Amino acid sequence: MNRIRKKILIIGCIILLLCLALWIVWDNGRIVVSVIGVKSEQLPKAFDGYRIVQVSDLHNDEFGEKNEILLKKIKSLAPDMIAITGDLLDSRRTDVKKAIDFINGAVEIASCYYVTGNHESRMEKNEYKELEQGMIEAGVIVLRNQMFSIKKDQEQITIVGIDDPRFTIATDKTEKMERALEEKLKTLLEEVSEEEYTILLSHRPELFDWYCKQEFDLVLS
Repeated sequence: MNRIRKKILIIGCIILLLCLALWIVWDNGRIVVSVIGVKSEQLPKAFDGYRIVQVSDLHNDEFGEKNEILLKKIKSLAPDMIAITGDLLDSRRTDVKKAIDFINGAVEIASCYYVTGNHESRMEKNEYKELEQGMIEAGVIVLRNQMFSIKKDQEQITIVGIDDPRFTIATDKTEKMERALEEKLKTLLEEVSEEEYTILLSHRPELFDWYCKQEFDLVLS
């Protein structure tokens, strides 16, 4: 009787593990849209109802051929802007062409703005250059510790994009990453107007407290 119970227990565990594995595969292969409304007195009236789609950590994954399923979903949201906040590729299975195929589809939907992630910092230099050049040729605004102003009806907002700290330092310790960013962005942050609505694009959500100290109006990370 004990042997039968043992066999049942083992079979039950195997079935449970199989179900868990199938659930993980299904969950990683589905697209979920989170809609967040943002209100601010700082936001110019011309940008009332302005829609931003943020895509992050795609890691070379594909949803349909050339990401047609993902691109169709993005298009259905009718964005004014697409923010791509790093790890477009995966450094362990880098496929630049696959990433550019997605980019070519995205730029046909809306203006695209890109910042690097830690996986881009791990890539071979020639591979990253190929990716960046491909994005620029497609029309993506690549922001590497830079600002870009978006104008609409004589009003504007500013996009600030920062490089992943791993391009500068070989550690993920929060304090060292913050120091590296401060050194890189000291001059840039002085140019950010307190009166102008400013959006930060950055790959690292763990640095959110530091972002808050810089008084950005919105952080996409």
